[in-house]
Amino acid sequence: MGSNTLLEWIKNYLLNLDDLEIIVLGRSKKEQSLESRIKDIVLGTEGVSYLGSSINFKEIEVFLKRNVKYVKYDLRFPGLGISDDYKKALRRFPIDFFIHEGASTDLRLGASISEISQIINVSGTQKILELINQLLVKEFVYVGTAYSCGDVSGDVDPDFINRTDEFRNSYERTKLEAELLVREYAEKKGLKYRIFRPSVICGRLMESPFGAINKFDVIYGWGAFFLKLKLKTLKMSFESGLKTNYQMDVRICFRKEGGLNIVPADYAAKLMFQVCVQNLPGKNFYLVNPIETPHDRYLLGMIKAFNINGVRWVSNIPNDQNRIEEFYYKTVGRIFTPYINATPNRFNDKNLRVMTKRQGLICPEISDINLKKLISYALTKRFGL
Repeated sequence: MGSNTLLEWIKNYLLNLDDLEIIVLGRSKKEQSLESRIKDIVLGTEGVSYLGSSINFKEIEVFLKRNVKYVKYDLRFPGLGISDDYKKALRRFPIDFFIHEGASTDLRLGASISEISQIINVSGTQKILELINQLLVKEFVYVGTAYSCGDVSGDVDPDFINRTDEFRNSYERTKLEAELLVREYAEKKGLKYRIFRPSVICGRLMESPFGAINKFDVIYGWGAFFLKLKLKTLKMSFESGLKTNYQMDVRICFRKEGGLNIVPADYAAKLMFQVCVQNLPGKNFYLVNPIETPHDRYLLGMIKAFNINGVRWVSNIPNDQNRIEEFYYKTVGRIFTPYINATPNRFNDKNLRVMTKRQGLICPEISDINLKKLISYALTKRFGL
């Protein structure tokens, strides 16, 4: 979401870049500085494709140097690792929208994962709120998750809060805790705020290159499990192993009549941008796909693309598991079965429909054709393996 959000704001200001100023809070990676990372995102092949091939590279380079401030931060550190002097400098800039998208999205179970989720998602958000308390912020935007609703079924309104403590993992729980911190702080301070809840994010399907994504988790992680297992068993290179037909005796438990809400990253970014700039009434919004993707379409679609045969659907977790099935249900199956075998729910996005109709924003369905685009791109990146 982060890179698509950045590109969407720039894309909408291409004709008047002088009117746009951006402060990027982010981390450096290995030997690459934050400024270099952002430049790669915007002026790399995929960024240029998003912005449009007719962009003036020199103008964008000048914009990135003159109108973008780069602030290194870390949600784990006291004060976010930002010096007091830098905070004082930031106070000079009135901020129309402060967008907080950083989070730990680890769906795994266990005490260590829960601790990290608490540190990043809850304590990190608290540190962000302490920072904005020192700045001139007009509106705070928090990006949560549709699954902060927890393990519920049926229609779910965008302002629903799960008070039952029934969550599938620490990710869901901590993202809701962070939301509640935002609500409490904003209402206490009289600060305007919005909370966006995206569902499962997939690659782009509106802006080229189709399928582009830089983090291969959630459904991609599910597929990567089988791809990695196949390659490891065959002891072949990625290219040769992918092409080779392979028989894998695995029974996957999922709700066959159900589906998962999968939303393209670029569509979600466009929704969020329009809600903010149009000052849409309301505080809570789902960034979701109006059409769920059937489980058997995307799950078995990935398996087929990997040239793996023998994987089949069952309605219940098998008791007589073979070696591969034991491994699956102890690892990735433990994470995803609660989602793919859940009673269906529907995220209510009615408060966005007037705006999407007016803007002509139509969410791409994850059809067989679009699924192939997502998988094809992911394969060019080896599914993050």
